Amino acid sequence: MAENPRALATAQQGGALAIDATQLNTMTLAQALAKSGWFKDVKDVGDAIVKMAYGQELGIGPIASMTGIQIVQGKPELSANLMAALIKKSRRYTYRIREHTNEICVIEFFERVGQSWDSLGSVQFTIQEARAAGLANKDVWKNYAQDMLFARAMSRGFRRFCAELAGGVPVYAAGEIPVAEAPSIVEHNGRHIDTTTGEIVEQPVTDSKPAEITCDGCGETITPMTGNGATWSPRKLAAYTRQNCGKALCADCGKKARAKAVPQDDPLWERVKRALDDAGELGVTLSAPFAWSTRDELTAWYDAACDAIEAAQQAEEVPA
Repeated sequence: MAENPRALATAQQGGALAIDATQLNTMTLAQALAKSGWFKDVKDVGDAIVKMAYGQELGIGPIASMTGIQIVQGKPELSANLMAALIKKSRRYTYRIREHTNEICVIEFFERVGQSWDSLGSVQFTIQEARAAGLANKDVWKNYAQDMLFARAMSRGFRRFCAELAGGVPVYAAGEIPVAEAPSIVEHNGRHIDTTTGEIVEQPVTDSKPAEITCDGCGETITPMTGNGATWSPRKLAAYTRQNCGKALCADCGKKARAKAVPQDDPLWERVKRALDDAGELGVTLSAPFAWSTRDELTAWYDAACDAIEAAQQAEEVPA
């Protein structure tokens, strides 16, 4: 029997087994990656599918998605290396590091216009900002200050100048989204101990049944959704819809919201991108609109952005 040139596994060459990931469907690949143990933040197949789905929208492969994307509090965190790779891969944008020390990182961003590169502006992140935000005392900042400054400067510039590379979804660098602290009560040898005080305390009886999540659209309880061979838990479905439209929605309401969203190739999104660029040049911080924004919502965001930009321009014209 002739060998299939696109077979999943080919004969070993040089001691390595070649795997063609394109032959695996999403569910099979997600199961394999979730069970591999390589990705400590992936608790189940649903986590893997969310990462891979978002990565697919960004145009990156499953392994890069699993290693470079974290979903925290329903929002995507991208590694600084992944943001930098997306910028270079776009061939529309690029960047140059202008200053990089343990005290500051300055990055200048460029956009290709014809055969030349036009500067969009520079961003910076300083150790003073890290101290003000309560970051500088963390071990990772003490040991890798330059890397952390680069990550924060890169995410700031990515949001400001290259937002459409993320499909209009607001993105954050690793660690920018605050995570709820772990419970201070732990169980040891049948006793409950407050790790803050070291005292033995009474632990109230709690219901182990997961709390129900209510749809912000119809008001009904969100139930699991099955599609393309995968099952999304209510928690994952709510996180995904919050990421794209700011609301926890059930499967039906999520489909309706996506159907009403302005397509990414609509000229209105281009105006939104220009508004983000103009705001960045003026030092005005704008949160990018949700990817599933309706035309009314996107228009309202654009009008508000224009008002903010106009106010900043007028403030610059006032003599000191």
